Amino acid sequence: MFWDPKHISKDLVLENEEYDPRVVYASTSLHSFKTIYASEPFIQGERYYFEVKFLKGCNFKIGICKNRDQTETAFCDTFDGFGYYSAGQLRNGSKTSGLKYGDSFKGNKD
Repeated sequence: MFWDPKHISKDLVLENEEYDPRVVYASTSLHSFKTIYASEPFIQGERYYFEVKFLKGCNFKIGICKNRDQTETAFCDTFDGFGYYSAGQLRNGSKTSGLKYGDSFKGNKD
């Protein structure tokens, strides 16, 4: 799976896009969620497995969404997006609350 350079927030940058478009980082320290979508869609009814490694930072949302046009907000703030938030919550249609799910992620803020 790779990130899609056509569907990325203006505040995110793909590292080595031409050679290995899997590393993305924020180009600003603003505390707002930025979105990038995968280059390949998930097929309904199929099962997928992927791993994500966070090199730095402490907050994230990861999940799925039907709409690939909202790159300046978190994809799961809308009703067609579902995500896991690092505070240990499932999010759908809300940027402030969600069902408790697992432990919160304790990353480093550097």
